[in-house]
Amino acid sequence: MNSAFRRAIGVLATAVLLSVGLVARAADGEGTNSGDEVPATGVDRLRAYIVAGEVYHADFVQSVYSESGELVRESSGDVSIAPPNRFRWIYQVPFPQLIVSNGEQLYLYDEDLAQVTVYDSNSALKSSPTMLFRDPESLERSFEIRSLESNDGYAWVELRPRDEDADFEAVYVALDSSGMRVLEMRDKLGQATQIRFDHLQVTTSVNDALFEFEIPDGTDVIRP
Repeated sequence: MNSAFRRAIGVLATAVLLSVGLVARAADGEGTNSGDEVPATGVDRLRAYIVAGEVYHADFVQSVYSESGELVRESSGDVSIAPPNRFRWIYQVPFPQLIVSNGEQLYLYDEDLAQVTVYDSNSALKSSPTMLFRDPESLERSFEIRSLESNDGYAWVELRPRDEDADFEAVYVALDSSGMRVLEMRDKLGQATQIRFDHLQVTTSVNDALFEFEIPDGTDVIRP
């Protein structure tokens, strides 16, 4: 697996697993003004939200920035997520691309190229930050965590990996009362990939077929 794809999957999968917990807790009313005590800091809020979640759907905008902060490329689409490790990530702009995981296999489908690459989900995700967000204990073991000051209305948290061999330098998460709104991962070359979520919808059930991928006839299949 090339490093560019690994970084992309790392950001995607981190967003997926974090979002499952964050959005579900927001749906239960935690972190809102419903009378429950709101966590005092971003770190407290993040710890409170990392739990098993519901199925949800969201729109997203993904932006990639150079080391100097220049916007390199931008894409957008929508994502559907269900634990454990199932997701359907659809890029609609600037060109169609689909990433689907049923928890066992991960499919990267490029419609324009009529090509699909099939990975073992565990192998594809094991080097990404996604496996580190399963519970608050693993979070503390894997990251140095601190709350950041902010004036944009979000509670920002910085997470730096304790493993010096990690493919990324830091992960930044922005939360508000409804859940995670921004996730950003910066690599060791200074490049930043940021994902902003909007129009969150939480449900209690989903058709399992949503997370399966039927390879179209005539598609070139690659199995690394």
